[in-house]
Amino acid sequence: MALTEKERNIIRFYEGDVQGDDPFYSDPKAYLTINSLFFEGVENELARTDEKKKLNPAFLDDDDRLLDVITTLYESGYHLKNPSDRVLYRVERYQDYLAMKERGATVSFTSTSTAGFLNAYSDKRGLALLVIHLKKGVPCIDMAEVLDYYKKAEESEVLLLPGTEVKVKEIELPKEYRSITDMDGKEPQVYAEIIIEGIRPVEEKECLSEEFDREKAKEFYGYLNAHKKPTMESFEEYLHWKEQIRAKIRHNIADVQKNDMEN
Repeated sequence: MALTEKERNIIRFYEGDVQGDDPFYSDPKAYLTINSLFFEGVENELARTDEKKKLNPAFLDDDDRLLDVITTLYESGYHLKNPSDRVLYRVERYQDYLAMKERGATVSFTSTSTAGFLNAYSDKRGLALLVIHLKKGVPCIDMAEVLDYYKKAEESEVLLLPGTEVKVKEIELPKEYRSITDMDGKEPQVYAEIIIEGIRPVEEKECLSEEFDREKAKEFYGYLNAHKKPTMESFEEYLHWKEQIRAKIRHNIADVQKNDMEN
């Protein structure tokens, strides 16, 4: 199925091809904030900012816009689907690898590459090297095939969707990969082969809407970005918002899956 222009624009936005001065749409690292929302609690947000990455408070200004971006991106993967079996590579943050392994599925949108591993990953603390065998028909987004102009063509990126089921087999780290290091100069903590054959149906969970202070919730990102200890109030208000937005994301993804089955 051919993508709409809106879908292509959302993919470009996620990929970092941005312009203008809107605090939301001009963020070249929007994927950092988007993907942190799929993880429970705030451990992922803490890990990203510990790595000197920034989370975007503007994402808390308009829930409808945020949901539209995430839902459109997810729909795009279902409209494309993997055309043939292929081997992909992913260097995952070890903490996030453990979350994926425990769940048996990707937690968030997950960037992979057909180009193998690099020699160093100075933007991550703690590494897990993943060799991924992606089967034909699995929803995903091949950036190079989708976009007429691909800003990061050298990355040969294939984007996996949240909830993509994984079968994990950990193997001893090959000698040729021991030289790959993280931001602290440490070698990978794990090496694993991943088999992917499909996507797990989303289980919706009821979330009772509660009043929260949106401005206080936004302050939580400000504290993390400045590497300061957040106030308890900003932490609690952010969690109230995050729980509600996660419930809305699950609902929209469930609708995408339902429409795909019906068509």
